[in-house]
Amino acid sequence: MIKCIIVEDQPPAQRLLQRYISDTEGLELKSTFSSPLDAISYIKTERIDLIFLDVHLPKISGMEMLKLLDNPPQVILTTAFEKYALEAFELSVVDYLLKPFSYSRFLASIEKVKSRNKEPQTEKTEQENKDFLFVKDGHNYLKVQIKSILYIKAEGDYTSLYKQTDRVVVAYPIKHWENKLPKNQFFRIHKSFMINTNHIEKVTGNVVILTNGNEIPIGRKYKDDFFAEFLN
Repeated sequence: MIKCIIVEDQPPAQRLLQRYISDTEGLELKSTFSSPLDAISYIKTERIDLIFLDVHLPKISGMEMLKLLDNPPQVILTTAFEKYALEAFELSVVDYLLKPFSYSRFLASIEKVKSRNKEPQTEKTEQENKDFLFVKDGHNYLKVQIKSILYIKAEGDYTSLYKQTDRVVVAYPIKHWENKLPKNQFFRIHKSFMINTNHIEKVTGNVVILTNGNEIPIGRKYKDDFFAEFLN
């Protein structure tokens, strides 16, 4: 099920999207917002897969809202103006719906979302057949055993791969590792942390304790999915 929200300040446009979402199998509308700032606060605490986002919004624009999100969900822009299309695709939006749009055009956008959702699964299957990966370190490539990675921490535009005895710093965002590493073994539990679930020693409150004693916080946004996947 694709969990989505609407960020749109015009009631007729809200109602149209709500009807289209309700009529489409595989979509679950979690909330509708007129204010992009309210939507940002919601996204920080709830797991959302897709945003239907208007460009012209009160206080800040849809484009500005996207730039304020550390790891935005997939986005379908909805607007009456063509001039924002280039900037939209530079921000990696899935599609650009020009108002007024039909239900068939809406469905075409959803197919693009579903297609993107399938891509990490392919990478996962390929990676699960390997027990190592190569990461770039300057001009060199280091071989890293996947089972040796305890956890991964975001460090701005870089990430640190923490192993039993050392760490490797690489110029990849944490989102790269969500797609690259096997999802039955690695899980993102915080906006800044992914863990190797094979190295979990104990879970207490909102903290995961790993086999080497490191304590990793569980983010509120990720807690329900983590518990549902591994602890139930």
